[in-house]
Amino acid sequence: MNEKWPGDVHVAYSYLVSQPGVDAHIVGAGGASCGVNQAIHLAIRHPEVKSLVLLSGTRIARGAVF
Repeated sequence: MNEKWPGDVHVAYSYLVSQPGVDAHIVGAGGASCGVNQAIHLAIRHPEVKSLVLLSGTRIARGAVF
């Protein structure tokens, strides 16, 4: 999960922002359960992610470095 999912999330994100009509400067991300950390990491890597929807998961530890 921690090794392969970030790459999958990156591919999905890249596909989304390449689509016609998508403003790549204003993006939202969401995750549920174990996807919560993936959404958080995506937002950390891409400052254009302006909003997060996080459902029923755990969050990264405060002060964690990525």
